Amino acid sequence: MSNQEEITSQIKSLKLDSEDDTINKLFKEALTTELNESDQKIIKDSLHRSLSKEKSGVLLNLLQNNAQQFIILLKNVNDSGTILADITHKHSIAEIEIQKLLSAIRSEVSQNKNVDYYLGLYSNIISNFKFSNCQHLSLLLSLIGRTKKTDNLILVIIIQNLQLNKIETESIIQEYFELQIEEKSFATDQFINFISTLSLCFPICPELCAKIYMDDRTKEITLSKLNTSNDLLILKCFSNSCLVENCRTYTVNNYFQFLLDCFKSTNVHKRILASLVLVKLWSFIEVEKKTKLKVTNLAEDLILYIDDKNEIEYIEYSIEGLIYLSLFWEVREMMRMDISFIENLLKILQNSSTENNVNTSIQYGVLSIIANLTKLKEPEQNQRNKLKNVTSPQTGSQSQEESQENIKLFNKELLEDDKIISVLTKLKTYQNSSTNNLNEVINIVYNISFDQLKSIRIELVKQGALKIVINYLVKYSEIERIDNRVIANPLKDDLRPEVRLKAIRSLARMLICIKPQLTFEHFDIKSAIPFLIELLGSSANDQISSYSDELSPLDKYESLLALTNTASINDSSLKIFIIYEILPYVDSLILQSLQIQISTYELLNNLISEPILLSKFFNVATPQNKQRLEITLKLLNSDEIKLQVVIAGFLVNATNFDMISDVIVNSKEIFDDLFGTIQNIITNQVNDEKLITPISYILLNLSYTLANKSRLSVLKSNAFINGCESIIKNGSEENKEVISNILELCNNNT
Repeated sequence: MSNQEEITSQIKSLKLDSEDDTINKLFKEALTTELNESDQKIIKDSLHRSLSKEKSGVLLNLLQNNAQQFIILLKNVNDSGTILADITHKHSIAEIEIQKLLSAIRSEVSQNKNVDYYLGLYSNIISNFKFSNCQHLSLLLSLIGRTKKTDNLILVIIIQNLQLNKIETESIIQEYFELQIEEKSFATDQFINFISTLSLCFPICPELCAKIYMDDRTKEITLSKLNTSNDLLILKCFSNSCLVENCRTYTVNNYFQFLLDCFKSTNVHKRILASLVLVKLWSFIEVEKKTKLKVTNLAEDLILYIDDKNEIEYIEYSIEGLIYLSLFWEVREMMRMDISFIENLLKILQNSSTENNVNTSIQYGVLSIIANLTKLKEPEQNQRNKLKNVTSPQTGSQSQEESQENIKLFNKELLEDDKIISVLTKLKTYQNSSTNNLNEVINIVYNISFDQLKSIRIELVKQGALKIVINYLVKYSEIERIDNRVIANPLKDDLRPEVRLKAIRSLARMLICIKPQLTFEHFDIKSAIPFLIELLGSSANDQISSYSDELSPLDKYESLLALTNTASINDSSLKIFIIYEILPYVDSLILQSLQIQISTYELLNNLISEPILLSKFFNVATPQNKQRLEITLKLLNSDEIKLQVVIAGFLVNATNFDMISDVIVNSKEIFDDLFGTIQNIITNQVNDEKLITPISYILLNLSYTLANKSRLSVLKSNAFINGCESIIKNGSEENKEVISNILELCNNNT
């Protein structure tokens, strides 16, 4: 009996571990014939059941003795490789067995049998077993240019081979190209394969492809094929070649007129691709050549093509071109003025983000364009940013001709009319598909939150922006507990620290404007606090973040406002949490600019009811605490009325506690300092009602404590009495009543 007859005999005798004759009959049919969908399911279920019972001898035998028949079985039951995975879960499969499978698949592909299925299976095997055979690549490369699906499958296999064996893979690809360009004549099919393969490989082997692209023979072949049915393939190759700088110069020098001709073509697809290539080459095109076209001209066809009724492939090219063009202010203004374009753009984003259809390149493109359209010019808040703007080209993005008010109006309409954040919150798929896509979502939220209008920031929260931002920050942070503090450190491999900073800034802006007790019904408000603290910079105990030198006084101010608003919630555990987070920064903050000082004490006012904070100012047995209180008392004597008012409020809230009044009264140094300042205020600032009111209540609290200690005589200086009389004469009814009570208390205790 011959080997083939023996194999055939073995196949006929194969049966599953089943008493069901129907199943065994279907199994034998599946070894030679493709089954219908219903029968495929029956056999796959039976195979998995057999494997789960560790009775996989039939399939293992087939795999080891007839790899060709095994892959035909997988194809006939339409299995992508799960059956093979189940077998290997039960048995150790040697590399030689895997190589047999890959060779069997190559054999089927070489006969043009079910190419796409077998390429997918081939890729899955490489992915699961990390074995490959680079020698198969020559055959696979020869298949490029037939269909987009086939090209994409081969691209994945090439990438897998590069990961496993980069040197040999690149060597085979280079040899394939070199053999092609040595040919004296190029038939149409051969050229389609050559230019398509070059285009496909550019993103993954740019240096190798650049040498082939700029070879004189390639130029000769390409020029001979211009203005033919191959123009679209050539334009696609030009586009991909722009990854390499030298190739861009080469394309401008050798093919510029062809690009112009295509740009003026009656074929819209040629115009789309020509516009894409020209915008990629824009900075490499000489000034005199640019006189023939403007960036707004390049944008026209791309903008018009953004319509879900058009071909998705060329919509992708249009979006790619508009990403580049949206760096030019003239084009941004075109886009903002085109209402139908914005509507179509959002519709395409939604269509490309469903559970059954996720197109990450379209997602990223649309999100990038919207991020560029919504971007406002930021104030140069520190010297480093000024230097950065000088040394980095801005590609027209900082033009003074672009109206910032128009951008704000556009952002407002995008938020309120197009419900952009609601659209983004519903697109669940972008969050898992690409970090870059999520970064662009953060950019959009940040840009819109830049508007100071409270209504804008509240609308952001209503549409879900707060949840987007907090989820982003939690996802890309390592949460660490140190003593009583929670620290949110960026992930060590975080490549975009500026996006994290934008997320935190957006968080602060939104938390300034909302009622936090209503907004945080669905997750713990404490999760936001460590991120707000990051905007305060680095304390002595913290590691320096990668963007510490990017922080500005505005960041600290907005962080403090957000913390103050959050601390307004009547929740002791939340207040204590904030206190521990803020304490390492307090000593620095109360010595900074006026606005920071005011904001710091406003926050402390919302926290002063907690003993832990009181102790940090009024437990004067500790030198650091005493110094903190002394600074506070000095600031009460400031020339700035707003600062005086907020500190007076802080001291009122503190002295409402009897033990705090005791601390002040019992320390002659502290009491004399405070009382001297109060006398000065009621003598010289009697008309400042906002200040006199809290000062009056501080005096009342201290008076009760002094009365209990029979020490009210310390209040009876002429300056104090004159000041009190001045308030009674000129002050508000409330202040008159408080001061009268103090004087009456003094008189009764004479």
